[in-house]
Amino acid sequence: MGKRGKQLLALVVVVLVISGGALTASGNSQQSSSDERPPLGPVFISPEMGSWDDFQRPIFRASGFDLAKVHLPPGFDTDPFHVEDLIEDGATTIMLKTEDCSSNAETTSRHLVDRGFIDLVEQYPDIEFVVQVGNEPEHCPISMSTYVDGLFEVITEVKPVVDQPNLRWIAGMPMSAPTTRQLLSDGWVQELYDGVGTNMLAHFSLTDETHNWHQIVDYVLENTEAEIWLTEIGINHPPMNRATKAERMLEYVDTLPVDRIGGVAIFTMGRGTDWPQYELTESMVPVFAGQTDDNCRFFAATEEFLCDPFRIFWERHGGLPIFGYPITPVQTHDEAESVQFLERARFEWHPGVWPEENDVLLGHLGREMVRGRKDETVFESTRSSEPHGDECRYFAPTGQHLCDEFLTYWNEFGGLPVFGYPISQEFIEGGFRVQYFERARFEHQPGVWAERHDVLQGLLGVQAVQGTLTDGLEPD
Repeated sequence: MGKRGKQLLALVVVVLVISGGALTASGNSQQSSSDERPPLGPVFISPEMGSWDDFQRPIFRASGFDLAKVHLPPGFDTDPFHVEDLIEDGATTIMLKTEDCSSNAETTSRHLVDRGFIDLVEQYPDIEFVVQVGNEPEHCPISMSTYVDGLFEVITEVKPVVDQPNLRWIAGMPMSAPTTRQLLSDGWVQELYDGVGTNMLAHFSLTDETHNWHQIVDYVLENTEAEIWLTEIGINHPPMNRATKAERMLEYVDTLPVDRIGGVAIFTMGRGTDWPQYELTESMVPVFAGQTDDNCRFFAATEEFLCDPFRIFWERHGGLPIFGYPITPVQTHDEAESVQFLERARFEWHPGVWPEENDVLLGHLGREMVRGRKDETVFESTRSSEPHGDECRYFAPTGQHLCDEFLTYWNEFGGLPVFGYPISQEFIEGGFRVQYFERARFEHQPGVWAERHDVLQGLLGVQAVQGTLTDGLEPD
């Protein structure tokens, strides 16, 4: 019997004594219903690759993910507090990946113990932690035998020291189906590890059975009792729509036997990685969140969805520069059957009122804002059609003029349907030249945005949500 065989026999005896004579069956899955998906979530390349709090975490939360995979080596800049953030955001399964190539007892122990990750395992007993040992050895500058020795060394030397009831161990399999078959046929991987892991990165579709990696999944499912983890899945094709990629990934996950799949990690979360074609984006969130029936768009900046018909109106009439981000979910309101507040507007749905615009109207936030200021001179009707500037237009319904930059902006970026009539004269407020409209407030800020005539719109939607709609700008 060789060295590895003697070590294996000794370890089995120790485990039998500790566990009262019964080894845990590595093929038993914690999933019970075939109608559910296995734990699903992204691979976080690094908290430094794109904004952690303003991009990565919002996408994770809004997608409804319950699995997160992070990298242990210090070069990826992941610290234990990042894992705590993800648990706060809904992760119930945390995958901790060791070195791809040089996973051994020393490095794995250093990452888990010295950097404090093993403390999290004890601190959160209701969270399932999974250590993935090794990954894609074909890309490593070492021999396959050295890689396999590392798998054995970690599980026999590190696991007995740090093991916890909620900590599991999976062995990263080679990308070659014949090599994986050979490794699993030796028996010790299935005896010592709780499962095995493999990647599934395809060009067009993960359900393409001609892909070599399907042979690995099929072999594990058909010839072993091991639980299998898909440690990276993704679709490479750069021109493909991101939402389509998300749909195809979910299509594949739904073909998997949930009682045999430990979890699925989507490659990859981060901005500016070496694999831009695999990066998760805001456009994929509605698919993962199950919002596709309403044709939704997600905005990480405010963590809100904008769905039809409001999404159509938003995109058709100027989008972000005109209306800003959505800042509330759709809600009931006295003014309409349903409304949604955006930074600069309130969208209202009035069924049957305006079919050409999907029955969407804009709320009169401008009028509501100045409701208590009508006695001020600047809100009085001029009752004159005489021009007040170089280029002016008079609006008889409100008795107000619209001139110069404000007139140009009004004409170019929405006109009456978006902004409504002017309801004030131009005047100085908060240090800016401003003018109020039924649905907006224009602010002239020289040098800010020449392409839009240095006109910005007031954040009336924000003020309405904050309950400060009648405050206006700070007066001079």
